[in-house]
Amino acid sequence: MTMPQPMPFFSAAAEFGAGRDTPREFLERCLACLEAFEPAVGAFVCHDIAEARGAADRSVVWPRMLRQGRRRTTTDISICWRCAPGMA
Repeated sequence: MTMPQPMPFFSAAAEFGAGRDTPREFLERCLACLEAFEPAVGAFVCHDIAEARGAADRSVVWPRMLRQGRRRTTTDISICWRCAPGMA
């Protein structure tokens, strides 16, 4: 078995802003590694993959707005807060 390799989020975030990657695609690569290595490692007691996917999908709203030249408004902020986990 090969060793898991680090997948640093902060270096990947630059790719999100440039449009070459998305948080969801990054998450799916991380989940593929989790699926491959977790049975042997046993590091997690529980996880919420559906919520992680939802958070990754929601995280692209503001960057997309900025690329379109739209400004953030108080309405946008309140919508994002309502979409945040545990804030509905």
